[in-house]
Order: sequence, then C-alpha cells, then structure tokens
Amino acid sequence: MRRLVVALALGSAVYFPLAWQSTAVWAEPARAVRSTIAPNEQDRQSNDYRRYENANLLADIKRSTPLGQGFGIPIDYSAFPGHDQADQNSVLQFVPHDGILYIWMVLGIPGALAFWWLIGSAVALACRVVRSADRRLALFGTFVTCALLAYVIEGYYDFGLWWFRVAVLIGCLLGALEAASRELTATA
Repeated sequence: MRRLVVALALGSAVYFPLAWQSTAVWAEPARAVRSTIAPNEQDRQSNDYRRYENANLLADIKRSTPLGQGFGIPIDYSAFPGHDQADQNSVLQFVPHDGILYIWMVLGIPGALAFWWLIGSAVALACRVVRSADRRLALFGTFVTCALLAYVIEGYYDFGLWWFRVAVLIGCLLGALEAASRELTATA
C-alpha cells in the first residue's frame, strides 16, 4: 500500500501539470480537480448549485429525521427557492448529486448508520487483506480499499451512489473481497 501511495504521488506530480489545461479525455480527472480548485464560470455555477442543493438536503434531513422520508418522494427544493433545477433535469426531482446526504434524507439515521457500517466494515476487511503475505491478495485488498474510498468520494460529489454500473462493480468487489478474506483465513 505504501508503494502504491508513493507511485500515485509521483505519478500525480507528472500527470497534473501535463493535464491541467488539456481538454483530452485522458485529462478528465485533472479537469475534475481543477473545477474545484480553479473553476471557470460554468464550473463555478455548477459548484454553487451543488452547495445550494446540499443546504436544501440538510434542511430536508432536519424535517424528515429520525426515520427519513422514504424512496419515491420528490425532493422538496423549497428551502432555497430560485435554485431548483429539477425542471431542467427530471432526475434531480428524485436523486440529488450528493448521494451520501440523500441516503440520510431517504433512510434517516438508521439507514445512514447502516451505510457507514457497510463502508467501514468493508474498508476494515480490505485492510486486513492488504496485510496478507500473498502479494496477489494484498494487491487486491489495496485495490478494493481505493475503490471504496473513490466510491464514497464520487457519491458525495456527483451521482456516484446512483449510477447502477458503479453499484454493480462495488457489489462485485465486495463479494470478491469476502472470498479473498475466506481464502486468507483458510490458508492461515
């Protein structure tokens, strides 16, 4: 894991300066970082909208606590009028950008705790697999740890918990992680 962190740091030191101003597909991760650090006008408007959306979700969470409002109910954007873009994109009526707050709003405190319990348990198991003497299992555990962190980060910023392909991938990784853990236990 240490080697991976060092390799990522060195790779980032080369990649980000090369990709910072590029519009190529390979530069999209750098563009995502740049849109947060030094946003252009379109990025700034998008960032502002997401701040309003998050503030609105927090207001909805306060109204729906402790058990949440449930699925299938349109999100009430009345806390910050004038910033509702659900009429432009119908998906926003039911799914906001920030999936982490959405889980809390829809499932309440028990659902939010269950979500974080799942993520925490998976990260703990992945870290246990990382310490394996088998390099293949250790590499896989490192990959799953990074994937889970990316899943939560993407879920916080932009529909990451909503995209079915990402959810299927994470589900498959969690199943494979359990299998790796059992293999590790069987060989010990």
